[in-house]
Amino acid sequence: MDETDGPEGGDPACWLARVCADCGSFREELSLDHCQNCGAPLGDEERD
Repeated sequence: MDETDGPEGGDPACWLARVCADCGSFREELSLDHCQNCGAPLGDEERD
């Protein structure tokens, strides 16, 4: 199969906001204000 035979796929870039900046785990539940894995606070602001 040639690479041009099928549609391109992949995860949308907009999912980046669902990744914990501290541990990198994927945030399943958007209503939580902390990471389910490491407990880090989550918000819409940028973190350094």
